[in-house]
Amino acid sequence: MGKSAEFCVSDSGAECALTLIFPLITWLSLIVVWIFSRKAQIEDADEIEANYTFNHIVKLTMSMLCAGTSVALFFWNVICEDTVVGGPLIEDIGDAFTWIMASILLRKEYLATGRTSLALRIWWVVVMVEEILIITLMSAYDGGRPYFDHIRIELVVALLLYTGLALIGYLRPSDMALDKKDVVEGYYKKVLDNYTRMQTPQEMKEDIWGKLEDIKVIEEEEKKLNLEKNLSMREKIMTIDVDGYEIIDQGGEPAIYYNVTVRKGKVGKILEKTKRKYEEFAGLYKELQIRFPSLSFPPLPPLIPSQNRYREDILKGRQKVFDELMKFLVVKNIPLEAYKDFLLPNSALAFYGKEANSEVYLPSFQAPVVVSVEEVKEIKEIKEISETKETINSEPKSPKKKKKETSEISMEPISPSPIIEEKRELRSQSLIIEPACRVNILSTYESGSGYSRHTMYEIGVKYGKEHIICAHRFKDFKKLYEELKKDFSTLPELPSSGLTFSSTDPEIVSERRDKLERFLAECVENPAIRSHQAVMDFLELNKSTS
Repeated sequence: MGKSAEFCVSDSGAECALTLIFPLITWLSLIVVWIFSRKAQIEDADEIEANYTFNHIVKLTMSMLCAGTSVALFFWNVICEDTVVGGPLIEDIGDAFTWIMASILLRKEYLATGRTSLALRIWWVVVMVEEILIITLMSAYDGGRPYFDHIRIELVVALLLYTGLALIGYLRPSDMALDKKDVVEGYYKKVLDNYTRMQTPQEMKEDIWGKLEDIKVIEEEEKKLNLEKNLSMREKIMTIDVDGYEIIDQGGEPAIYYNVTVRKGKVGKILEKTKRKYEEFAGLYKELQIRFPSLSFPPLPPLIPSQNRYREDILKGRQKVFDELMKFLVVKNIPLEAYKDFLLPNSALAFYGKEANSEVYLPSFQAPVVVSVEEVKEIKEIKEISETKETINSEPKSPKKKKKETSEISMEPISPSPIIEEKRELRSQSLIIEPACRVNILSTYESGSGYSRHTMYEIGVKYGKEHIICAHRFKDFKKLYEELKKDFSTLPELPSSGLTFSSTDPEIVSERRDKLERFLAECVENPAIRSHQAVMDFLELNKSTS
């Protein structure tokens, strides 16, 4: 049987009314719903973390099935029916387009507010009631047949889908994510996010409102502001003290270094320590006189003969003069740029027009051998005996010369005694200079967001000539402590753990910072602990040595 070529607009006036009036009501009501929905999206805009949730997937799937049912009916009427009727085709195309637009609206509402608007849920009920009226009227006008007799099965399927959507919209209006493992965690995360947003400066908030990716920019700006504030406090020097001197054996003639301690900040906390020789003080003195000719600096102590340079009264006198010079710089508010390099532990300064080389200059972060004034004389005697022995062994064996040399040194033993030789060997071992390690916590900053927000402690490490900067959270310090506890019975004290939400509290962070800095300082002062693999990894010393 071939398909009839007749194209009818409708079979009857009743069907014409059903195929035109009800779709028109559906389309107009959807336009009204779209307007109210857009208004709700603007007013109740919220940040949605999950792209899909269980509730949203069910609603979206059923809405698209309604559109698919209308498309299937359209092709059924075109392909399978003998007579192509225009009314049902227009109705099917209109229904398919309407449900596609409704599905798009459902998706937009979820992405904007995380829930289905009241207007869209009412529209689902209206469409369901319309479908019931269509089936009822078609049964009533079609020869008075019993209800649901000879009714097309596709209309029943559509009615079931509409009813399901209306019920889900009533039972689950919100599309809140059901896949979160811990509801309390999600609640606290939202509270912390709101608190963070309130703390953000208003001018920044206006620029990045609604842009999720720019939140990282705010965190970076806050970190820079905190770092600059910390650095500005560090630049405020409270006092500079020359509080002692040390005689250091560098393999040649013992050198005298004066200890310089820099105290900064409001409480005068020691942040820098270095050692300087007389020549370096003289170079700084000459440079200051050139840059500030109008100032009257304290007089510099004069040079003294070599044989008197190790006298205790002379060393203390020089120390006192150098201390007055440093305090004079602070009192007169001399710009820090004029002597900043002098205070740095690793800077080799120029003095008297000559640059200090590595043979003369010993950086303060190296571990020098400190000897007393009495030991200096002992070292000189050992060296004189050693040089005499080497001179005799290097001369050719001539009887006359040997006799002459023997007569010249007959008052002193040619070879050192066993006791002196043992001291010399021990001295040689103690003169091995190994890189020392110094640690400071430079600054603190907050990292992460929401429930995982925590404080990071930025650590500055000076290891030999290397400068290392690393950052760890308090949890990492606890792991380091547990690793060291396995091998060492006595360890420095570690700050006690508190509540998770208190890890970013300013008072707790300040208290922890001081204790953690003391903990690290005591760890690196102990050679056994410092060489432990856990400490090397924690301070990233392995990267430095490699």
